[in-house]
Amino acid sequence: LESGVSMSIDGRRSWVWDNLRRKKAEVMSKERRQLDNNGTYGTVRETLLRLVPRNSLCRMFCRGSRCKYCNPDLIPDNMKIIDGIYSTWVTEDILAIARPSEEGIERFQLIEQLAKCGVKSIFNLQLPFEHAHCGNPLTEHGFSYDPEIFMEHGMAHYNFGWPDFGIASVEQILDVVKVMQHALDTGGKIAVHCHAGLGRTGTLICCFLIWNRAWTAEQALQHVRSRRPGSVQSASQQSQVENFQAFVESLKPVFDSKLDFDEHLKRQASVLYGLEARVLKNIPKVSICTIQHNATQQVVVK
Repeated sequence: LESGVSMSIDGRRSWVWDNLRRKKAEVMSKERRQLDNNGTYGTVRETLLRLVPRNSLCRMFCRGSRCKYCNPDLIPDNMKIIDGIYSTWVTEDILAIARPSEEGIERFQLIEQLAKCGVKSIFNLQLPFEHAHCGNPLTEHGFSYDPEIFMEHGMAHYNFGWPDFGIASVEQILDVVKVMQHALDTGGKIAVHCHAGLGRTGTLICCFLIWNRAWTAEQALQHVRSRRPGSVQSASQQSQVENFQAFVESLKPVFDSKLDFDEHLKRQASVLYGLEARVLKNIPKVSICTIQHNATQQVVVK
C-alpha cells in the first residue's frame, strides 16, 4: 500500500475485491460495445439460432454437404495450417481445428500430419449426432470420424461435449482446462475442435489462457480472435469467458488470520490437478504476495 496508509485485514480484502470487480466491469463494458458493433456475435443472431431445431441448423446455415468447414475442397489455403482441415495455431502448442472427417483422415493423412506437428491429444467438444447433415454422413459413433482411430495411433481423445453455440458451466470448463494442462505437461501439443472450431473451441481456449496465463477475458478474446477470426460466436459464449475469469479469481481469495483449514483445502482442490493435486490433497499450498498501488493508481501484485 502507499506509504503511511494502513488497513485492517478485512479492509485490505475489501479493497482488493473492489478493484477486481471494477476491472471486470470495465472489461465487460468494453467488450459489450464491441459486441454491439459486430453483428457476427450479436444477440439477435443467437436468439434466431436457438429457435431453429437442432437437426435443421446445418441445412439452413451450413449448406449441408457443401459446408465449408466439413468439405476439404472448399477450405481456402490460407485457412488450413494442416492440409485438408480448417486449422489455426492459436498458441505454440494449441491447435484449433474444424471437426476431422474420415475423408480427411484417409485422403490427406490427417493423423500423420498432426503427429508430425507434435499433437498428442484431441479435445472434441461436440455432442454425438450433431450437424448430421454437414459434409459426409456421420459414423456409428455419432461423430464425423471414429475416435478410436486416433487412439490406435497413440493419441489421446477426450470428448467434453456441450451444445453448439452454447456454453458449459464454469465448473465444467475448469475441469476441461485442467485436463488440457495435464495433456500439455506430458510433452505433447493438443488439438481442440467442435464443428467449425470457432464457437465452443474458441471459448474453451480463451478460458485456458485465463487460467494458464492469468490473462483477463479481454486479453484472451483479443488474442484468440486475432489468430482465428470469428472465434467465440455468441454473446453467451463471450459472457461465459468473462464469468470464467471471475470464477478463477474467486478461487484465489485473500485470507485473514482466521483461515479455515478445511475450506482452504476445498478451494485448493478446485484449482490443482494431476500429481500436485494428489500430493497436496491434505496439505495447503500457500502463495504469498504483496499488493500495492503503483504511481498510476493501478493494483500491482508481486
